[in-house]
Amino acid sequence: MGKPLLAVAPTATCTLQYEGRLVENAHAAQRPTDHQGHFAPTLCFSVVMALGQHIDVQQFFPVGHDDECKVAAARMRKGQVYSFHVGLEALRLVANGVSHVRHVSDAPDLFAPAPSPAPAELQPVSA
Repeated sequence: MGKPLLAVAPTATCTLQYEGRLVENAHAAQRPTDHQGHFAPTLCFSVVMALGQHIDVQQFFPVGHDDECKVAAARMRKGQVYSFHVGLEALRLVANGVSHVRHVSDAPDLFAPAPSPAPAELQPVSA
């Protein structure tokens, strides 16, 4: 339990699979789905994995599917073990209790646009 498995979907999106024990009963809520203020029914639960990592999980349901979300939440009870998949692009990490934080002045700019490739040089043709 708790070992992340790496899988590559046909769309080349990286997906992680986790497994953990529910810390508390799941609940249904309305949560924002974007920065424009749209909300959707959301299944919310927290798990602890075998090595003690804690993950808060949210699964969005389609708008108008509040009842289905509530039914799903009612089935998920503290102490049960669940697995779930998450796309790497949707994963948000929080690191508590870090140490050795320091500025790296000569680090490459990871957000800079990639340089354009240089035009290919002409090669002499041998006769």
